[in-house]
Amino acid sequence: MVRSVVDGGLSQADAAYQFNRTPKTVAKWVERFRTEGVGGLRDRSSRPHREVVGQETERFQFGPMITYFQYD
Repeated sequence: MVRSVVDGGLSQADAAYQFNRTPKTVAKWVERFRTEGVGGLRDRSSRPHREVVGQETERFQFGPMITYFQYD
């Protein structure tokens, strides 16, 4: 796919259609190839680079809400 764009002169849109990928994916892979060479085409982990630790999530309570009124 990348070689057909870089060496073959195929447009990224045509390569996306031919290889059943999105143009965005083709552009990403072509850019990786141009900046990193063949090594940029190796599989990469999709795991986040950084793990969020100690951050609490907001919790919601579903059900009836009790409201207190003070009468004078």
